[in-house]
This record gives sequence, structure tokens and C-alpha cells, in this order.
Amino acid sequence: MQNHPVPAALAFESNFFQALAQLVKARKGSNFALPSKEICRCIINIVDNAFDECTSSSSGFDCWSEEDALRKLAKTGMLEQFLRCLTRPDDEYSIECIIEKILDKLLSCPRFLQKRFKSGTP
Repeated sequence: MQNHPVPAALAFESNFFQALAQLVKARKGSNFALPSKEICRCIINIVDNAFDECTSSSSGFDCWSEEDALRKLAKTGMLEQFLRCLTRPDDEYSIECIIEKILDKLLSCPRFLQKRFKSGTP
């Protein structure tokens, strides 16, 4: 998905992200454990690439707003899995930078946060 928005857009349209979110959701061990560190890294990178490509205007294609991209990721279940995966401790600096960047984008969309995350819900 890197460097071009078309594969990211196709991934949204072909239900790839819904299938991937279900796979990650099923990859929990006993006692509701998180997926492995490798799977968490993959999910974090995939969400980062999709977000970047869908919000980048450098390719000449119409891009989505950051809020639209987050909304589409939430609709597919990938935002939930991203948030789940980022709670797994990881000492790789590049992963920490990605997490910080996406969380900053998420925090910059207060309307989305208010609609998506209600008080008293997990």
C-alpha cells in the first residue's frame, strides 16, 4: 500500500480491512490476550500506511480528510484493532513513532472522538 492511494482505496472497497480486523480479533489467546508482537506490528503498520495514503494529496488523487479516514477505519473494525494492538508493549522506536502520529491525528478530530467513544463504554 505504500506510496499510492489506489491499493488503500481498493482494500477498503474489497472488504479487506473487515476481514483483517476479524482475523486479528480472533488471534487472541486464552484469557483475552493480545495478538503476538509480530501481528500487532503488522496491524500498526498497515493502519499507518492506509491512513497516510488515503490522506495524502501528493499523488494527485482526491484524498480523504483525516476524520474521514479515521471514520472509514473505524467502520471496518481496523481502528479498534489498531487501538488494541498498540497496548502491547514494543521497544521498537519506529512503532512508537507510528502510534504517536496516529494518536495525534485521532486527538485532532474531537467530533469523531465524541461520536465514536462514548463515556461509560469500552
